[in-house]
Amino acid sequence: MIESIALIVTALVAVYGAGLSTWTFYHNRARTRIRLNIEIAMGFLPVMGSGLGPTNLILEVSNPGHRAVTVQPPSILLPDGRQVVFMNPNSEVEFPFELREGKNCHSWTPLRDLAIQIGDAGLSGTVDLVASVKDLVGNEFKSKKWPLDVDDWSTRDPEG
Repeated sequence: MIESIALIVTALVAVYGAGLSTWTFYHNRARTRIRLNIEIAMGFLPVMGSGLGPTNLILEVSNPGHRAVTVQPPSILLPDGRQVVFMNPNSEVEFPFELREGKNCHSWTPLRDLAIQIGDAGLSGTVDLVASVKDLVGNEFKSKKWPLDVDDWSTRDPEG
């Protein structure tokens, strides 16, 4: 009887140890893994003396991880595999940029201009855009899809 209890306790301790070891492994791996979140939004930037400027597509890159990541300029992936690359994007930072843990940065482009570029590339109607950012070693991070009505935005009045 005592031997059975000892065997059960030993088995429970072994299972507990294996579970704890597995949890520790995945927890440490998650802490050291590079993570970036990319969000796409619409917004306005103030224009000195004249209120709000045109509607912009705003890309926010945030680093919820535990280590700094040097990011390259963002791009927009189109559904047909092509991409719109922003070599010198409008931003509050200069790329490549070291994005510290817990920090974010933004890039923006006038939405009408982007819609016209996408329309000139032969796409029309509602197009699902995906923002993409790469780090210096080539890891790519993507946003969720964001629908853009190319026909509507390319014909809008630039002044609003």
